[in-house]
Amino acid sequence: MDVLFQAAGGANTSATVHLTSQGIDSAKKDHRRKRHISLALGNGLDLLGTLLGQWLLVLFLAAGITSTWLSRRIRTTAPELLRVRRFTLLRAESADGTPVRYETTRPTGTRVTPWVDGRQRLYELTDVQLEDGSYAAESLDHR
Repeated sequence: MDVLFQAAGGANTSATVHLTSQGIDSAKKDHRRKRHISLALGNGLDLLGTLLGQWLLVLFLAAGITSTWLSRRIRTTAPELLRVRRFTLLRAESADGTPVRYETTRPTGTRVTPWVDGRQRLYELTDVQLEDGSYAAESLDHR
């Protein structure tokens, strides 16, 4: 059984649609299939909600705590601000007899080789503060 629909413009229009009984049955089957899928999905979500129930809140809370802990653990700490510190080179004197000073932004424990009395000498920067406010740089050269 064929049903012919024509647009309001009459025979001059090219927009015609042929529907057969097979096409109508196919459309009904598609509609039923979609309805069954949506019912199954809705029932599945209801079942999931019933099974999890009160534990769903606990699950979300645990996930939030874990993600916060991981983000703080991964985040790097801010580097210490660089500041110029003045070091006094131990066992070194300038030509006029005053202590030799060395200024740097390097951290303690760093080894440096400044020029003292016309030659390079090896020193290690320490965090020991002297009376004058400078820090001690210990000589590693043993003469």
